[in-house]
Amino acid sequence: MSLLNILLSNDRAEVYVDTAARLAPGLPDDLARAMPSCCEMSKLFWVAECNTVLAGRGNPAFMSLVASATLARFGDGFEGLVRAMPGILEERAAAYVGLLTQAGVDAAAFQAQEVAVVGWSEETGAMAALIYVREGGAPAFEALTLPCAESWLAPWFESMGPMPDRLEPVRAAMLAADQVAQMREHAPQAAIGGRLLRATLTRDECSMREVCRL
Repeated sequence: MSLLNILLSNDRAEVYVDTAARLAPGLPDDLARAMPSCCEMSKLFWVAECNTVLAGRGNPAFMSLVASATLARFGDGFEGLVRAMPGILEERAAAYVGLLTQAGVDAAAFQAQEVAVVGWSEETGAMAALIYVREGGAPAFEALTLPCAESWLAPWFESMGPMPDRLEPVRAAMLAADQVAQMREHAPQAAIGGRLLRATLTRDECSMREVCRL
């Protein structure tokens, strides 16, 4: 698992991801030799037609499949994308498991996954964030709505203390570094780290930048 942090307010959202990725275990030797065991991949995508950000935590190859399906849609706004996302996730998950099977990889390698959709909601007149969560072994994704003025911080460990309801942007880089250190301690083989990227969203604008190296 990797890193996904979301800071949400009425008129602004910040989405943070890392870039580290690792080759899925169990690939045939010839395929494994042709691919790097550790690399960087995009886990953050901008859907320009509705000024919405997609971000993922888990398997970045699956996230790329979700992004490609999303970007191929005819635009019908943020709400339309939210309505379509359960179907996209179901279809892409089935396709990804098929790819793993064809490559001789146990489908159990496709474990927990989080996909966030963040943008301006015309229905509520405010920024909105929905996180679709699939726990390891679960048959489907569950949609969670992030309340306004709260944060989504993942991963989180008891050793980090109580999770804050709200994270100030100035603390985002320090927190991300702590999350990476804790994850590496709890799961040394996890793909987490690389660079910390941030997307900043308002109703009419989106900007992305590299915050720091993790």
